[in-house]
Amino acid sequence: MKTLRNLIFAMSLYTRLPLRLKNAKEEDCAHVLVFLPLAGLVAGAALYGAYVLITGCELPLVFSCCALSLIPLVITGGFHVDGFMDVQDARSSYKSREEKLAILKDPHIGAFAVIRLLMLAGCWIACLALLLWKEVECLLLLHAISFVTVRAACGLTALLFPHAKREGMLEMESAGSKTGDVIILALTYAIAVTAMCVVHPLGGLCSIAALLLFAAWYHTMCKKEFGGVTGDTSGYFVTVGEALILIVLACLTWI
Repeated sequence: MKTLRNLIFAMSLYTRLPLRLKNAKEEDCAHVLVFLPLAGLVAGAALYGAYVLITGCELPLVFSCCALSLIPLVITGGFHVDGFMDVQDARSSYKSREEKLAILKDPHIGAFAVIRLLMLAGCWIACLALLLWKEVECLLLLHAISFVTVRAACGLTALLFPHAKREGMLEMESAGSKTGDVIILALTYAIAVTAMCVVHPLGGLCSIAALLLFAAWYHTMCKKEFGGVTGDTSGYFVTVGEALILIVLACLTWI
């Protein structure tokens, strides 16, 4: 029963599925990071299912790209994109570490966050359009699986990397986490990585290599600019990690 309550709490937090936990308690948020990849599985499955339906219809390429881009956002509610924008504002401020952490808490968004989001959206749609235009179904499947892979990696970074502060969303999500949580996330990551390599060996290996390099840079960046990871930087990791893998897959369409 406790695990079920943790699952429901996690899905209500990471998705916009109609799941709500009545009389939620503090212990219900424990171990929720273990279920973060499940949110990615739901988003990825919905995206790939929509792709299968779209291929049976002669729809304009722009419509298909926008629809497939919006589906994950609708399912997750853009939970991670908010963190991406906050981090972009903080990093673009060039202020002290304490002031950057304060910017992460600020509910307002700045011009730099909007500009970076528009750049990322343009890149995302362009790469997705290339995958649809080339009609490489296995790479689209890798794109769907990447939603699980990146979130499993994000969960690991949230548990293993030093935290910037002892309060906030990330502290709540990681409260009560044990070695078992790390093992479960690592197994989930390994399964997702294996699935990607089975579907498309070169695409899987290149995607994972890019994600690992990004994770190494992410660790250094967070430690230098924020003193560690936060809930917002985790959202940044998910957003950029997914976009990075999509870029790699788009490049592979020319090979």
